[in-house]
Amino acid sequence: MKKYMKYTLGLAAGALLLIAACKKEAKNVSETIKVQYPIIRLKGAEYNTIGLGGSFTDPGAEMFDSFAMANGWVAIEPTQSAVDPNTPGMYPIIYEGTNKYGFKSQAVRWVAVTPVPASEDISGTYFRTSNLQEISVSKVATGIYKVDNMGGVPGIPDYIFDTYFVQLTDTTLHYPEQPGPFGNTTSADEYIDKSPSDTMIGWRVMGPGFGTALRNFSRK
Repeated sequence: MKKYMKYTLGLAAGALLLIAACKKEAKNVSETIKVQYPIIRLKGAEYNTIGLGGSFTDPGAEMFDSFAMANGWVAIEPTQSAVDPNTPGMYPIIYEGTNKYGFKSQAVRWVAVTPVPASEDISGTYFRTSNLQEISVSKVATGIYKVDNMGGVPGIPDYIFDTYFVQLTDTTLHYPEQPGPFGNTTSADEYIDKSPSDTMIGWRVMGPGFGTALRNFSRK
């Protein structure tokens, strides 16, 4: 009987030690993760232009993940790349990267396909004709322009954000779909009207948060 009790007590003590060890191990499993997004670095220019019927070779991109520092910078493939050299437009080449904790980053290279010559420049300060709101149009590459307030909306900071359009011809331009504070935006009914005394540009903003009225801008 004593032998049996000693055996039982030994099993109980072993079980308690095992439980204690498991609890200790369980405590060590949890860890605090600092939010850190992978860094994506484009090789080559962010904005590129080719002539109609031309060709473009993507120089690629690479990603650095601080949770996998031993790997250093690692080459990554685009998740979207569909440049049509025979159709005027502005095409995104999108790179995305996700680390082991699910934090995701994105980088975009833009490629414009346009017959517009490098000497063409319609940049400047424009005023919306309906309310005289000033907007800035800056040339970033042949045929590619950055606009700081595509809606020409006065006095509301949420509407002041950068968008990009491509000049397709002497008389037309287009905003490719791109993110804004209210969702993705694009354009419709775009035009360019150049005269000796003025350059007019205009479009309808197509996206949430905007009315669809034609917005006209004058560079005087």
